[in-house]
Amino acid sequence: MSLNCYIAIDIGGAAIKYGIVNELGNVLMNEEIPTNAKDGADTVIKRIIDHIHPFCFVYKPSGIAISTAGQVDFC
Repeated sequence: MSLNCYIAIDIGGAAIKYGIVNELGNVLMNEEIPTNAKDGADTVIKRIIDHIHPFCFVYKPSGIAISTAGQVDFC
């Protein structure tokens, strides 16, 4: 039986850190890219999607966890 895995994303002011974590808390992979926040929220979101999307086919994650500082407008 294989373990569930999850995408973990930390959106910071200078960098976006992301990776794949299994249900035991083991980090299977992780990377970091510049946030480029000066280019606006849509650019930050697109960068996250572009970098995370390929891992969805490999790891087939069961969920996504996102952390960020400040308030988040989820609408």
